[in-house]
Amino acid sequence: MSAGELLRRYRLENNLTQQQMANLLGISQAAYHKWESELTKIPIDRYFSISVVCNVKLHDMLPENWQKKINSE
Repeated sequence: MSAGELLRRYRLENNLTQQQMANLLGISQAAYHKWESELTKIPIDRYFSISVVCNVKLHDMLPENWQKKINSE
């Protein structure tokens, strides 16, 4: 899954709206929407915050292509 797809999946699993998720992350709903829609990339330093908010392991929050690279090293 891509970063945006994962973000949407975990947000929905936690029964959060985009606005609620944005509030929890301290960003605007518009900025959050751009991440989920993949109009902009999620800043690397935000992955930890997202994993905490969504209650998932940081590794699980990473896009598949990143996970493959990490696992191959």
